[in-house]
Amino acid sequence: MITKNFKATIAWILQRKSGTIYGYTPIKTTSGTNKYLASNFIGYPSTTQNTLQINSLANSGIWLGSGNNAASEDDYALQTRITTGLASTTPTQTQGVDLDGNPWTTFLFTLTNTTANPITVSEIGYVQNIYAATTIGGSCSSDLALMDRTVLSNPVTIPANGSAAIEYTLKTIMPSS
Repeated sequence: MITKNFKATIAWILQRKSGTIYGYTPIKTTSGTNKYLASNFIGYPSTTQNTLQINSLANSGIWLGSGNNAASEDDYALQTRITTGLASTTPTQTQGVDLDGNPWTTFLFTLTNTTANPITVSEIGYVQNIYAATTIGGSCSSDLALMDRTVLSNPVTIPANGSAAIEYTLKTIMPSS
């Protein structure tokens, strides 16, 4: 589900300017901290957006989890993040528009379980690098924000020492004209 953080990034487009960047649009970072989004992305968009971030807690990209609470636009982090036991191929990214003109992008990747126990992936998140301030109108620094959290209707269980493919699609529904 697209989060309020994603919607806030659209709102800051009106505030975009060159020079010093200040934060004005409320956002919640992946650490749960309330901040104010600046009118600029780091890497615009993230240069690691198509990278699976299994072993890194500090990078943007695609995050995996085992939580199963329903997704909400108020989500700012995965319910239960998976940070060990999996290796991944680099996601293959394709994009286009559907028959109604709605843009989408799909990431396809293979996960390999490096443990002796099965691992179940039941949630996926899309995390973006942002500039944000701790006070409204304040100077900004780098942080991370969850733009999408999807709870899989069919969780994927990767058997011990086995592999499984996952396809993750992000789609924006455009207003009808």
